[in-house]
Order: sequence, then C-alpha cells, then structure tokens
Amino acid sequence: MKPSLAIKRVRLTENGCAYETFRLVGTVDGQRIRKQFQNREDALGEKNRLEVVAANARNRIRITNTRLSEDQVAEAEAAFHRLGGKTLTEVVDWFLTNYRPPCVEKPLGEAVAAFLEGHSEAVVKRHHDEVRRQLYRLRDHLSALRAVHTITVEDATRFLTAQGWGPKTWNNVRGTLSAFFGFCMHTSRRWTEQNPVSDIGQREVRRGLPEIVSAEKLAQVLHFLEGYTGGARNLQPAGFLIPYFCLAAFAGLRPSARDGEIVKLARHPALQRLLNLELGVIQILPEISKTNDLRQVLIRPNLRAWLEKYPVSKYPIEVPGLEGHATDVRRRFGLSGDVLRHSFISAHVAKWKSRGEAALEAGNSESIVKKHYFNLVSESEADRFWSVLPSTVR
Repeated sequence: MKPSLAIKRVRLTENGCAYETFRLVGTVDGQRIRKQFQNREDALGEKNRLEVVAANARNRIRITNTRLSEDQVAEAEAAFHRLGGKTLTEVVDWFLTNYRPPCVEKPLGEAVAAFLEGHSEAVVKRHHDEVRRQLYRLRDHLSALRAVHTITVEDATRFLTAQGWGPKTWNNVRGTLSAFFGFCMHTSRRWTEQNPVSDIGQREVRRGLPEIVSAEKLAQVLHFLEGYTGGARNLQPAGFLIPYFCLAAFAGLRPSARDGEIVKLARHPALQRLLNLELGVIQILPEISKTNDLRQVLIRPNLRAWLEKYPVSKYPIEVPGLEGHATDVRRRFGLSGDVLRHSFISAHVAKWKSRGEAALEAGNSESIVKKHYFNLVSESEADRFWSVLPSTVR
C-alpha cells in the first residue's frame, strides 16, 4: 500500500506560551504515523525516509538518497553482481593492498621496439629475426597503442591459440613472450607489474620416428632435378638445384632456404676453401653451424660425383627464388623440409655403424642419433642410398 503522509503546520500553547510546530501525520503500511518537528525541513526529511522505506519494502529495486551519480550507481550495481559472496569492502581492501600502478603507461609498439633494440646485440641474426616476427604478430594482434600493463593472461592465451602453432612452436613463442614481459617488468622500466605468460603452461612435444626417403625415391628426385629448369618461376640451367639438394641429402646440412647451413655456406666468402673436393671434406664453421660448433663432413664418392658434374662455381648453391623452387620440388614429390637430412643421418648410421661419427657430422648429439635414427634403414638400403649417382655416372 502506498504511504499517505502529510505535513501540517500547527500552533500550540503551553504554560501560557504559544509556539509553532510541524506535524507529520498519516499511515505507512497500515501503521499510523504522528510525529512533531521544530522545523519543516526535519519533517520533510522524515517523510522522504518513510516513503523510501515503504517503497523498498514493496519493490526489488530500492530507492535511496545517495551522493552517487546515475552512472556511478549503475557501476556499483554491476560490481555487486560480480562479487558473489564477497563484500565490496573486502574487494576494495584487496585492490588497494595489491595494485601497483605502472610508473609509465608504455604502448605495446614502443615496448616491442625497445626490447628488439637491445635484443639484436645479444643474439645471432637468425634468432633475432624470428623473435622480431613473433613480437610483431603480438603487436598487430593486440594493437600497437595498447598499454603493456593492461595485457592479461587471457590476452596472451588467445594470441597463442589463434596462431594454430604446434607444441614446439607454442613453447618457443611462449618463451619469447615471457622474456619480453620480463624486460617490461624490470625495475628500471616498470611498464607492467605482472608477466601474463607466467601462468600459461608449456605443451608436451611428442617426437616420433623421423621421416626418411628411400634410395629409389631419392634417385627419382635427383634425376628429375638434372632436367629441371625452374618451371614457370624463372628459367635456370638444367640441374641448377642439384648442389642444394645433394648437400642436404649426402652431407646432412640443415636445409632452410632462409637461414639454414646450406645457404650460410653458400654466402660465406671462403666457400671454395670450405667446400674442398681435393681434401674431401666440407668445413662447417661456427658462424655457419646452427649449434655454433666447428665440424667437418666427409665428401663421400657419390656426393663428389654430383658436385663434379654440377660444380658450385657454375651451379651456385643459392639461386634467386631458391625457397620457392625447393618448395615446388618438395611438393611434387611429397617431401618434408628436413627429410633429406633425416635420411642422411639414418643411412650414415646404417652404413658405417658409428652413432658418434654420424652425430659429429650432422651436428647432433649422440643420444639424439641413438634415440631417433638408429635402425631406421637396413644396411642394404643404406648401400643403395650411398650409391645414388648422376644419370651419366655408373
């Protein structure tokens, strides 16, 4: 029932003295109200209070006198809805105790640039380029203007998940992001107070048996390359890809056309000395090797035959569009990127029975060779592998 209240001005006499008072009369929820006040303002305040109490008793939406603005009231209601069983006082106390505002609100784009500037001086170029690509992806995903301290665990998780990376790449990029946010947290910067990657777990990397190519298929690939001139990409001399593919298959050099050991060898000013047919060895210097170690690879008879027919002085190892050409050939024959290197290690162990020698030449550890490459091919298959020769050499 709606309250019925009225304020009446009443003149009273007491002990011969007349005075004026304000009387609040009426009913609230069936209860009779009769109160007197010295001034009208007090009477009006009590009237409003009783009306609010009555309205709150009838409705779920409460009416109250407040100093908060309409927007602040709405925000407070939304906050209470999210608190669950916690009180607003508990939450505010925790926030005031734990929150540490950043010294500087640093845009993500500027933070990435600062990190990369120092990073380029500490690592090899290949690794720096990969880190730059990863951080540029993060910057473009979240916006270069986004303040670093506002990036959350959920933001970092969504970024990693959206890329569709496998477990190994996930772990590598996660490590890069962790290093970046650690850089931002340093006391000399304090662009953020938390590392949003620290609560994101690494993924398990399961490595099965490496893919290898049979000697018969390898022969098909190389004999095809003897007549391959580049297709629709650009015209090259027939056999122009032979040195690149043979160094991957018969020397086990890492084949990345961007920054692998084969192209690093090709770019080295002392190539003719490092790829020495007279001595019968290929010298892999630390600046060429992925592991930064010096190693030697023997030039065995079939590799010698290929390199004598297709000398690198006439058939450069690195040609324009190498990555595209190599990809076209791999797709044509269903080859993965590292299959020829895997085949080299497997055939090496099967032929010469020395895991240690295979590990030294391939730039791997002996334990890796034993775990992943031992007994993958038979001795007879290895013999056929090391007998693959150019089409005119028998």
